[in-house]
Amino acid sequence: MLLFLLLLAAGGALVLFRTDVVGFFKASSPTYDKALLPAVTVSGAYSVEDLRLSPAEIQKLNVSSLIHRDIFTGIGLTLNPASKRAAGPVGSTTPLDLGLVFKTEENSEVCCWPRTVKRRDLVPHVVRSLERAKELYTHYRKEIGDRRSIKRLYL
Repeated sequence: MLLFLLLLAAGGALVLFRTDVVGFFKASSPTYDKALLPAVTVSGAYSVEDLRLSPAEIQKLNVSSLIHRDIFTGIGLTLNPASKRAAGPVGSTTPLDLGLVFKTEENSEVCCWPRTVKRRDLVPHVVRSLERAKELYTHYRKEIGDRRSIKRLYL
């Protein structure tokens, strides 16, 4: 009888874990590696699907935008082919013309001068630029105080 109860308990546990009923009762935490947050927009000749961002890259962009959301409400990426030869599918070494704009709540912008980056360097470049934009914006915000507004800064 004891053996029968143990087998029944083991079978029930197996069914619960295989059907993910246990996961149903867990508190759901947000995942940031499935799609870009609405604060991160991509425009130009390439879409997010064309870039084939990995889950780790999507997570880096999303987490960076969340970390800096107290200053920047939006991150705009404009991506175009760097040359006519690069107009095909996007690979890791495909050169992309990148324009970056970081928008603030005060209708200010921190813009990066357009530059060419390889696809594999895109996400690290955006994350680094976001850090530099934060430093630049907070520096000038302290310098001018509340008496004047900032329309646009360039990195």
